[in-house]
Amino acid sequence: MITIKQDGYADVRVDQIPLPCPFCGSAAELAQLEHAGTGKKRVCIIASSRVQHADTFWFKCESCKATSGGHHGSAQKAVEAWNRRQGQ
Repeated sequence: MITIKQDGYADVRVDQIPLPCPFCGSAAELAQLEHAGTGKKRVCIIASSRVQHADTFWFKCESCKATSGGHHGSAQKAVEAWNRRQGQ
């Protein structure tokens, strides 16, 4: 297990290290939107009119900004999606 720390967010734990970007080889970073605990529904601009009711996570390349695709309900699911991109 590794712990990912980000300013302004709670630490998250994942059991896989995010692999380098499959497109440019740069490091990946966790991105997250905090929705839980606010008592409000938030509309995620990136996902058009999709209303988010819980925290969402994804990984993106620090350099070319490629993403894991979609928003995931946990950092673990996001790292799994990111690491699957290696074969693409």
